Amino acid sequence: MTRKQFIAIVAPVAVEPRREGSPIFPSLRIAQALLETGGKIHEWNNLVGYKVGSGRPNKFWKGKSVSTKAWEVYDGIRVDGVKAHWRAYDCLEDCFRDQDLLFQVCG
Repeated sequence: MTRKQFIAIVAPVAVEPRREGSPIFPSLRIAQALLETGGKIHEWNNLVGYKVGSGRPNKFWKGKSVSTKAWEVYDGIRVDGVKAHWRAYDCLEDCFRDQDLLFQVCG
């Protein structure tokens, strides 16, 4: 998928929450999605890099997850091959809506 194709898919989904009052600009969502995914839409629809962590299921994240290998930085040192558990969403919109919940808590 080209960057242009990625943006064409993600942009309309990123615009809708903003129209409904989200504090996050669509351009920021798209930029983060490109950074987090490398421009690929995974079947688990997690564009923002949310891990399961100690999170609790909510209206948008139903508790599903996917495990992959990733890299992390610990004390300034990159460690490859770390098992990561990512939130899996039913659709891209649910991912962005879950992100809005985080910003409501932090805001």
